[in-house]
Amino acid sequence: MKKFLATLSLCAAFGAGAALAQNQPYFSEIYMNPTPGTDNGQEFIEIGGDANFDLSAYYIVIIEGDGTTAGIVDAVYSLVGQSTGANGLLLRRDAATVIQPGPDVGTNIWVADFTPDIENGSNTYILGFGTPPTAASDLDANDDCALDAGGLPGFTVVDAVSFAENDTGVNCEYADEIGGTALGAFTGFNPAVLYRLIDCGTGRPLASGSWAGGLTTGTNPGGPYNFDATRHFGWAAIGISDPSGISLNPGRINYLVGCVGRCCYGDGFCIVTTSADCSATYSGTYGGDGSVCALGACPSTRFGACCFAFDGTCQGNQSPGDCAAQGGVYNGDNTTCTPNPCPQPSGACCFPNGTCAVVDRDDCLAAAGAYVGNNTTCTPNPCSLAPVPVQGCDVAFGLSVLSAGSEHLARNGALVGTWPTSFATQSTEFDNCGGVLHNADGNLLALNFGSPLTTGCTDPAEGGVLYNLATDGSGLIQELYRFNTAAGGVACTRANGLSVSPDNTKIAVFGQDTGRVYILNYTAGPCGSGSGASVSALMDFGLFNAGFTQGTTWEDNDNVLFAGGDTFDGNLITVFRLSISGNSVTPVVSFPTRGTGSRFCDIEYRPDITPFMFVQQSAFTAGVSETQLVVIDPTGPSVIKTVILDTSSQTGREIAMGCDNTLVIGEFAGSTAPQPKIYADTLDLDVDNDGDIDAGDIAALTDNSSVNYYVLDGGPSSSFNGMDVATGSGSGDPCAGQLVADSNCDGSVNNFDIDCFVAAVVDQQNWIDLGCGANGCDYVCVNDANGDGAVNNFDIDSFVACVVGGGCP
Repeated sequence: MKKFLATLSLCAAFGAGAALAQNQPYFSEIYMNPTPGTDNGQEFIEIGGDANFDLSAYYIVIIEGDGTTAGIVDAVYSLVGQSTGANGLLLRRDAATVIQPGPDVGTNIWVADFTPDIENGSNTYILGFGTPPTAASDLDANDDCALDAGGLPGFTVVDAVSFAENDTGVNCEYADEIGGTALGAFTGFNPAVLYRLIDCGTGRPLASGSWAGGLTTGTNPGGPYNFDATRHFGWAAIGISDPSGISLNPGRINYLVGCVGRCCYGDGFCIVTTSADCSATYSGTYGGDGSVCALGACPSTRFGACCFAFDGTCQGNQSPGDCAAQGGVYNGDNTTCTPNPCPQPSGACCFPNGTCAVVDRDDCLAAAGAYVGNNTTCTPNPCSLAPVPVQGCDVAFGLSVLSAGSEHLARNGALVGTWPTSFATQSTEFDNCGGVLHNADGNLLALNFGSPLTTGCTDPAEGGVLYNLATDGSGLIQELYRFNTAAGGVACTRANGLSVSPDNTKIAVFGQDTGRVYILNYTAGPCGSGSGASVSALMDFGLFNAGFTQGTTWEDNDNVLFAGGDTFDGNLITVFRLSISGNSVTPVVSFPTRGTGSRFCDIEYRPDITPFMFVQQSAFTAGVSETQLVVIDPTGPSVIKTVILDTSSQTGREIAMGCDNTLVIGEFAGSTAPQPKIYADTLDLDVDNDGDIDAGDIAALTDNSSVNYYVLDGGPSSSFNGMDVATGSGSGDPCAGQLVADSNCDGSVNNFDIDCFVAAVVDQQNWIDLGCGANGCDYVCVNDANGDGAVNNFDIDSFVACVVGGGCP
């Protein structure tokens, strides 16, 4: 919004507000948005005036014009101690970096960072003396685009300019209200620079239409910066339709209207200046008043390839001058663009695991990454994926990095989402909420290995931590338990080897540095919510050597199977059975270890899919990875097959039964593991494709027959640890696997549900307090008998019908 108010003092200072007062300084150039590239280190404000003019009493004031912040004073810069130079110019730049062409020797240079950086949006720039407004004060409290005091009381304005940002928001300008120039908004762009046109006869800004500007092109940092050929303003008024041959010239006299022209010097270099300056400064050839620079306008004896750093492109047969004028880098005489000799720009690359690194485009694509774009960065991370609802057959991975999004979800071998985790995950498993094994609509449990026990566990941050993660896409995370006595846990240990009992009431965990197996009572929260769960200590057993990584799995609700190094023979892997009711541990079967160095071990048993147990044991050292999959028939018990996976997999970490009778093999791609990193494989266990996994399939398994599932070639060194497959319904329905009217969550609908249903109709907390949701049932899913999405009295008739019928129709 433009206004045309001026106080008498302002009229005096400006000569009735129409022209700058004689002998007063003025804004010559304001570069607020150096493009392309970053602003910091390239911004500047140039002030012009009489030679050696003392500016100590003057201030630069910048007023915000955007939306609800309109009228806020962004910055006040005192010019105390500053003056123009012998040529009448003072250049304030935010760094020592010289922007080409370099400043004239007669210019005074003032290096001081702009704090904050000059904003690119709607701003009013003011030069004046007296008592300036205070920084951060609001001069337009009601945001009506008019200064509250009708001006700046006590402050004499000698020059002011503003422009409005080209968007649909509220954008205020105040320059015309205080006698300056409000430029308004420009179609299709916001100016990067405001540039004063100088009258050759007077040496001061033109009496009218003195402001030009626009977007810029060039090499950042250092320039030269030329005006954009199509997105500019003010130049047409002086007969220049294309100012792309005109450079910004901080510290040099601006374009002199009426007595400047093209000056050719060197090999194709060109600058618009006066005839005298062309001869004395550049030893060049003057093209005549009014002539302009254009590509090919100046002769040259040298030609070669010109490289453009921003996008890595190459243009051939360019003179050194024409190359520089376009913001390029001359590659040398007689060089060509075939093959392309230009360095390729780098940018942010999103790798399949959601991590980000700045690499060049070719390297990114070679690593199966997604290239974000030239000159993009990883701060903020452009690769983070929001959580999504889990579906059946999705694979959850935990990364061994302490960064946000270290818990990933893959679908059909591609990353589809991350949880907002910031902890390394050494073991992870979907719970059996609602009675569905590894339920996609349940919750995801994640176990952080934890910090080493350096203080005897007096620091609550030491030891492992168990988390509960939502699978409904909400991203909610609940901290469940710390293996730390100082933090309320039963034991102090680093922890891994996580598994959940089929009835979803117990959790097994292995203490890595204590050699003990811990059993926790588990009360699941509402399916998929990542909240409302609780755990408590039940029991623990000690048998293993401390430090041998291993895994656990459940044989049934009373017996836990776990595998690892035998205390009595470090050359054996032994599968043990822990009986909870019998309070005892017995060995099941043993087999020799394989490989040396760091060892990893995990066990998987899914009798609902196959009668066989699977144990993976691997090791890596000095870049050599050795992995074996051992298949056990528990009826013997005996080892019936050993499959070597040295070349088709890397160092195995966790295994999980996948969909379609496959085994998913998560890998620990440690720092000495081979490259490229392949973070998960699948092994087809149903070799004869008859829909089951029988003894014939096991016998037909061949070495190195696993195939890539989730791949990351090279890139960041983070490695996968925890892994599980959601083999439940994956319908996205939070009520999947839950019975309507099963209010006590025991898996059947009968008279025993009545008390819990009555409690539910009162309210959800009453239902919880009665212990009705102890098995992880969802309050609405089991109690909304009439299916209207709410639990209330209207459900009573439908609930009675369900109970009478032994289930809902």
